[in-house]
Amino acid sequence: MPSPPRSRSCACPVRSSRAIRTALARSSPAQRARKNGDASTTAPGNERLHVQLYLLGLSNFRLGDTEAAARRADALAKMGEPATDSSERRVLARAFARSIRAQLALANGRLAGAFAALGPVAEGRAATFPFPEGFDRYAVAEVLTRLGRDEAALGWYDSIADISFQNLFFLAPST
Repeated sequence: MPSPPRSRSCACPVRSSRAIRTALARSSPAQRARKNGDASTTAPGNERLHVQLYLLGLSNFRLGDTEAAARRADALAKMGEPATDSSERRVLARAFARSIRAQLALANGRLAGAFAALGPVAEGRAATFPFPEGFDRYAVAEVLTRLGRDEAALGWYDSIADISFQNLFFLAPST
């Protein structure tokens, strides 16, 4: 798979990206939970492992290790099975897997595949945390821009900050 193109968003020096990926890979949600006296990582509402895999997948993607990113997406998809289970954790795992897969498809110029992976976001039924939803909305806008649908893309760029203040930094590269 080709390396991801330089994005207008989330630009981070390679050295910093590697350091972030290393720290994420060394981090253990289970160990951290025990150390902090938290309940088991399998307790309801505890999505640490899902978030860790998602961030590792994105870090791998940004560093051009698309095979590792795809493995993280696969692991998340497996955590999201069965697809008919609507428990919060499984829905989140599926959303994170789709997000990574959308980035991989977008980097390979497979716009239809990227748009399909982002379908729940584009249809307004995404179930995720504010940051990933903003990131995915930005990706929807990027797909639409590449498809020449600039007016539709502008609406998606404008909607990003409506989710949370955490997504405001996506506005700068979208202008």
